Amino acid sequence: EYTKDTPVILRQMLDMTSGLSVSGFPGHPQGDSLPTLQEVLDGKLPANTAPIRVFHKPGAQYFYSGGAFQVLEQLMEDITQQSFQGWMAQEVLEPLKMDQSVFQYPLSEKLHPLAVPGFLTDKTMIKGGWNNYAIAASGGLWSTPTDLAKFAIDISNSYLGKGNTLISKLVATQMLTRQDNTDYGLGVVMNGEGKTLNFRKAGHNLGYHCQMLMFPNTGEGIVMMTNSEQGEYVIIYMIPLIAQIYNWPCYFAFFDELIPIPQ
Repeated sequence: EYTKDTPVILRQMLDMTSGLSVSGFPGHPQGDSLPTLQEVLDGKLPANTAPIRVFHKPGAQYFYSGGAFQVLEQLMEDITQQSFQGWMAQEVLEPLKMDQSVFQYPLSEKLHPLAVPGFLTDKTMIKGGWNNYAIAASGGLWSTPTDLAKFAIDISNSYLGKGNTLISKLVATQMLTRQDNTDYGLGVVMNGEGKTLNFRKAGHNLGYHCQMLMFPNTGEGIVMMTNSEQGEYVIIYMIPLIAQIYNWPCYFAFFDELIPIPQ
């Protein structure tokens, strides 16, 4: 009923106005069966979330939907006739030399020694170190701060028209432009303008809190990754402090507003 006259479009899946349901995914404890992408989309066991469906008019309002990125994953596989994981490795991770990043679940035994375990609020380690996330597009990337910084720098260079980058200046400009009815650009949250223009994206799987933040016009930014359910408090404390130490054009007060730094 919601898509009869207004179908979901790709842009809406990227700016969180698609109308698609399921905000996030809890993951699966080690040893549990993992769902296929189709089972995730339909909310069928062993998936542990509801079916991903349109529940309000596309484009009408903001709703954070990890589910929309799972629809996007299926779309990419349909179009490319490749697995999402394989296509992303070939077209994104390898060109950017993100050598310590992989879309993989469960994580291979070979990579276990490199994986940092996650911790819960009560300071206990997650059973087996981490949950498995059978949702590659919306939460299945294993990475490092250095690799994510490479991604942020490349997007910034694309936006500025510098060098041989992953995407064109035209696409980067659309990506870093706030869309209607939301604070999102395409895939990232936008804030500020001119020197204070920035894009950012938080990441939260059970036992982990992370943040990527980049000022494309000044070349400043940060990637912080923590392995604790309380890591968000470290990020909220550290980013304003780092902004002052490195004389950024502004800092974030709990990521809700930009505050100028006195010169």
